[in-house]
Amino acid sequence: VRRGQSQELSALGAAINAAVHVGLHSDYAAAAREMTALGPQIVPESADREAYESVFQHSYLPMFRGIGGLLRR
Repeated sequence: VRRGQSQELSALGAAINAAVHVGLHSDYAAAAREMTALGPQIVPESADREAYESVFQHSYLPMFRGIGGLLRR
């Protein structure tokens, strides 16, 4: 698994939009290539699978079901 290096994704997205708008980058693909980076690789521990599954089932899925309709609009 690789996450982005930045933890401030809202600010990064706004900066990418601004960079394209003012002409620092010709398009969003170019801005994203230049302004983003991947963080270190994270290798999940197979021994922790049950814990990951529990969080997915009891936290993520209920939350997603609650907001899923908003995401489809």
